[in-house]
Amino acid sequence: MRALVRSDHHGERFRLLDVRVGPDGTDVRELAARADADLDEFSVSRDGSTATLLWNHDGRSRIQILDLRYGEPRELPAPRLPKVVVTSPSLTADGRLLTFCVQGPEFPPRVVLWDVAHGTWTGDEPGANLSPEDPRPPIGAPGPLARYSAEPKGETAAPDPEADEADSRPLTVLVDAGSATFVPELVRYPARDGLELTAWVYRCGDEPAPTMVYFHGGPEGQSRPSYNNVLRQAVDAGYTVVAPNVRGSSGQGRAFSHADERYSRLSAIDDVADTVAHLVKTGISDPEKMVVSGRSYGGYLTLATLVRHPELWRGAIAACGMSDLETFYRDTEPWIAVAALPKYGHPLQERELLQELSPIHGLGEVVVPVLFVHGAHDTNVPVNETRQAIAVLESNGVGTDLLLFEDEGHEFVKRANRHRLGDRVVAFLEEVLG
Repeated sequence: MRALVRSDHHGERFRLLDVRVGPDGTDVRELAARADADLDEFSVSRDGSTATLLWNHDGRSRIQILDLRYGEPRELPAPRLPKVVVTSPSLTADGRLLTFCVQGPEFPPRVVLWDVAHGTWTGDEPGANLSPEDPRPPIGAPGPLARYSAEPKGETAAPDPEADEADSRPLTVLVDAGSATFVPELVRYPARDGLELTAWVYRCGDEPAPTMVYFHGGPEGQSRPSYNNVLRQAVDAGYTVVAPNVRGSSGQGRAFSHADERYSRLSAIDDVADTVAHLVKTGISDPEKMVVSGRSYGGYLTLATLVRHPELWRGAIAACGMSDLETFYRDTEPWIAVAALPKYGHPLQERELLQELSPIHGLGEVVVPVLFVHGAHDTNVPVNETRQAIAVLESNGVGTDLLLFEDEGHEFVKRANRHRLGDRVVAFLEEVLG
């Protein structure tokens, strides 16, 4: 038996392993690896001739195509990409054609087609029929793939010097829509213990600016330069948005992704404060106008930093986050509870740790307004986690609001709901920050 496996076993980074099992035992060979990137996904053609690898390099995607027919893998020409996020690669049975999903801050996900056999783009150019007056498509609509440039609006964007160089031909399929207006910057900064953290900064233009700090889910998720209409609406409304990758996030190696487990959770919460300190020190954010927000684990982190670092925030937006880890273990899906054991601790053997890490026990000291967002059909983090947090805050006279989506679960996926969420977030920022 032969299998190609994505794994970080005995390694710091996810890479592609060639595993062969025979009468004499198991042989494991490293087929593809990068010291500066994790393997996100890969796809193999049905005839076994071709493999497509998606590498996560500081949140941006790089594509590698391998010819597997001759023993040692041989690299084939791959698409040259701007700073985008790529997912879901799929090869035809003979490996001659490749499709994948591509997205960026300027455009929602869409599928593009690459001719592996000839090393060129193929198919119609996406967005060729769009009006040039408004190159940004509505949410969910097809549109141009922008090359990211800081040049003024209306000038032609030069090719991105950091883009992959495997294909030197023009990016005919990546239609140049003019300079992008929603350009994120990756910043690096130290935590108080010296660990390097990163964050994507979406600047509104005025500095120091009123800022919304947004935390991803997981905790093993990752903030990447992908499409998010809510963050985009906040920037368009005049707010700087910062999306950090605190310890526990993926994409920065195995040790970093495990650095927040159990008793190290408090260090991850302190990373939030260290992020704010960097934003203020570098003049990105106004320390008097900061709102913390996040979804799922990011919602938990939002409540946790409200309790641990209350002096930093003028308000908070917590979406489907855990408020009490004990009730979370009790009410969540059984498989999620099992997966959470090494992350947060055991509900019986480490009950005191769970109580220390649960924001519910400190929410009585919170005084800033909080907007809660939840899906009524959420079984990952049941809506009771939000309702019990609201009860504690309101019992102390703290202003709260609940945006409850009756037709959503743990993810907010419907287009109308995404617009509604973006509008409510912007309204909340205006209420608390001006």
